[in-house]
Parts: sequence; structure tokens; C-alpha cells
Amino acid sequence: MFTGLIETLGKIKQKGRNFLVVEMDFNDVEIGDSMAVNGVCLTVVHSHLKALKLDVMPETFKSTNFDNLKTGDFVNIERAMLASSRFNGHIVQGHVESVGILQKIETRDNAKVLTIHSTLGNIYEKGSIAIDGISLTVFSRLKGLFSVSIIPETWRVTNLMMRRIGDKINIETDFLTKQTEKKKDFYNLLKDEGFM
Repeated sequence: MFTGLIETLGKIKQKGRNFLVVEMDFNDVEIGDSMAVNGVCLTVVHSHLKALKLDVMPETFKSTNFDNLKTGDFVNIERAMLASSRFNGHIVQGHVESVGILQKIETRDNAKVLTIHSTLGNIYEKGSIAIDGISLTVFSRLKGLFSVSIIPETWRVTNLMMRRIGDKINIETDFLTKQTEKKKDFYNLLKDEGFM
């Protein structure tokens, strides 16, 4: 489990058919540790100096923005949350549901506002969302578009500052919203089948 609070930026050193090698500034990572890379939960399989090798399944390449990663690209990194950690963001599982397309970047006072196209139906105004692993709040939702506002510190310490219009963005919607939607679907199924 993750919180969506990015700890550092990693740099893609190598990309293979079923792995990524990422350079990052952690000295306490062990083989088998879970790590969110652009919001995708991966497992560390090898560590050498400050480069970590992480396994990536074919489905993960297909359903995230990993296909677009190139050597030298920067990715958002968060280690799995410790049971003793303070919970500052929101529940992020590292299970990317969709890839959105960045439509617009605006500056409003001290904030950067990103507007992203997504076909997901469970994105709600004032709801939590993770984009490329960053815990954010949706402040606007309209016809396949949603907008998030980025504070200067988040802009400075994540790869959002390197994003361009048309870039693919990993999206994970709020865990609690997903559970509520599933319960609602189950309730409607029971109702349709005459059990209620």
C-alpha cells in the first residue's frame, strides 16, 4: 500500500521487455520490496549501487504509460508504506486503472492546473485520485475531462514539471470510491435477480 506522496524522482537507466532499471537515491531498499514507479506497484528483484531492477509484466507495459518510457526519463518513486508510518495522502494500491491524456497545463496564481482526458466513470469532484502515483484531489469534472491543482512543492519534486500536452498519465481512482461502486453494483445485481 502507498500514500501517493512521492519520495524522490528516479531516472530510467534501462528498459527491457520485462523489466526496468531505475537509478534512485535510496540505500535501504531490499530484494522483494514493493515500490511505486509512476504509481505502478513493482517488485525490486536486483539492487546494485543506486540502480534497482524491477520486474514488469507484459500487461503492465500494455495498460500503463511504461510503453512510452525512454532511457533518461524521470519517474515518480514511492516506497511501500510501513505499518508504523503516518498516513498523509490517501490509499493508493499501485493498481493503475487507466491511462489519461494530458490536455492542458495552466498557471493560476501559485498553482499549476492540469486537465486530463479520461474515460473512467468513477472520477468525482472533490474525490481523491492518483496521477502518476501522486495523491491529488479532483476539483473539476466535465465530459471526459478532469482537472487537478498542483501546489508548488509537488510541482518541484515530481515529474509533472516535465510533462507536455499529449503525454500519457497513469490514473488510479480512490480505493474507497471503488469499493462503494462495487457494493452498489452487487446490490443492483441482487435487485435485478429478484433477491431484494
